[in-house]
Amino acid sequence: MKHKYLHLFCVSGLLLMLCSLTGCGFLMDPGAPPAVYALSPQLPGSAPEKLNIQLAVSLPSSDEMLAGNRIVTRYPSGELRAWKGVAWVAAVPMMFQQQLIAGYENTGLFTALPADAAGFNPDYRLLLDIRRFDIVLDDNEKPVRVQVKTAAHLMDLQKGTSLGYLNSDKSVELSPESSFDDVLAAFNEALGESIAEICTWSEDVLIPVEKRRS
Repeated sequence: MKHKYLHLFCVSGLLLMLCSLTGCGFLMDPGAPPAVYALSPQLPGSAPEKLNIQLAVSLPSSDEMLAGNRIVTRYPSGELRAWKGVAWVAAVPMMFQQQLIAGYENTGLFTALPADAAGFNPDYRLLLDIRRFDIVLDDNEKPVRVQVKTAAHLMDLQKGTSLGYLNSDKSVELSPESSFDDVLAAFNEALGESIAEICTWSEDVLIPVEKRRS
């Protein structure tokens, strides 16, 4: 028994010594860094008028799988996995928030900024929840569609009241032979449609509210 403990002690000591010499790289090799990708969806066009409205766009909430920068695949069973070797350039909620704000800027209808922007005194707040941002696979693990599903909620900060909800669900079909470039193009299309719908909906809600106040 003593020889057994002595052997374990010697092995542990050797591992600690090797860690100190190599930084434990031989034990925890992270492998090659993933290739990162950015999205550039088509954004809404400019609006014919401009309103004196300031909208705070909150960082979207999401489940843990979508909270990071992993490119998520969804199997028919509902199992979620990260696509190995690739990642988004930023976390999905941050990427969505940035693209949505860019969409509002492109319309020019009113000022939209991140909710935590310094010195920003918004009139309204847009809350978002990202529920799907994934590649749907078939039983053969081939991509069949990209799905972007979000829920949006507009709040009147002056009155502390809700102005309404929007459930947006955008899908772009893929063929089993689709390349990764095709998948990226589908994400751009679905994200662009989602942003356009949220922008149009929020404009339709806020313009009558502002006109009643003026």
